[in-house]
Amino acid sequence: MTEARHFVFAGGGSGGHLTPSIAVSEQLLELTPDCSVSFLTSGREIDQVVLGHSSLANDGRCEIVVLPVTESPRLDVSAFRHLQALGRSVRQCRHLLQRRSANVVMGTGAFASLPGLIAARYLKIPIVLFEANAAPGCVNRWWSKYATARFSGWMTDDQATSHKFEFVGMPTTSGQETVLTGTTGDSNTQQLLIVGGSQGSQRLNELVVSAITQTGLPANWHILHQTGSGKLPTPWPRNLSDRVRITDFIADLPQQISDSTVVISRAGAVTISEITTAGRPCVLVPLRNTAEDHQQINAKRIANAGASAIVDEHSPHAIDELVSALQSLLNDEDARSRMQRQSQTLQRPGAARLIARRLLELAEQCETP
Repeated sequence: MTEARHFVFAGGGSGGHLTPSIAVSEQLLELTPDCSVSFLTSGREIDQVVLGHSSLANDGRCEIVVLPVTESPRLDVSAFRHLQALGRSVRQCRHLLQRRSANVVMGTGAFASLPGLIAARYLKIPIVLFEANAAPGCVNRWWSKYATARFSGWMTDDQATSHKFEFVGMPTTSGQETVLTGTTGDSNTQQLLIVGGSQGSQRLNELVVSAITQTGLPANWHILHQTGSGKLPTPWPRNLSDRVRITDFIADLPQQISDSTVVISRAGAVTISEITTAGRPCVLVPLRNTAEDHQQINAKRIANAGASAIVDEHSPHAIDELVSALQSLLNDEDARSRMQRQSQTLQRPGAARLIARRLLELAEQCETP
């Protein structure tokens, strides 16, 4: 009798590095109920928040392991401390992979996936990579030559890595797939959603409050503003405050995107995937200090398809650019409809199940003598 299979997901540090793994895990546990999964996460608080709000939080088949690593090593006085944390994390991952007889390790990029990938390589366990962004990050580029399979949520630049990533679309959880096919509710009450990624953004908060204070808000609109923990925005003016709901974190983000008419957001791959799948008109304000400037590349892919406007947060005219984009989307239903139609052409459904089936096939191939 074949022993129950175990799949390991290495990655964290932000919601965008965890959501695809959660979606694939859901499909694995549905397709093969006797299998189990482990998450090798970073020590950042956001990882526990995202996983704690997921469908896997109380599933006995899911193990969550918090590693000492919290960020990538830097060439400064803290380098030795970071390298020590990386070394401890690799040893912890190696022990887990051996203890659980892991069949496959899937990495989702960034520093938090590195310890699991190193341990898998050492133990000769098959490696699969998933790249959420249009531009592969350093870890996925470096490790692509060791991977048995490589998948991407957006079409990647073939010149970015010598090993091509297969474009399959963004894995979405079972709950998201239901929510994101919905439509907005009462057309007489419109919601503007402001979200700065899973951890929020102080700069985005300041830009949005300034822009909406300047341009105003139509009478039938209200705002849901996700600020991030400790990233309080410039106070909303009194004439708008009764129409603004502020929260640190949105656990049901896909539902709120579906319930919104317009979204202002950073350009993280998972968030814009949720926006485009729901077909919501949006204004993207990409974070500009990301690895490979991937948020800017993500945003350009959406804007070039006519599905969003882009605002450069470092431009001296950033507030004016945001005002102009908002005036069009808040007051012109035809402009919103055009953007919605273009948005809905950008996604591929079923990515989570496709990747789950490929992981199961890979595990079976490795078991065959």
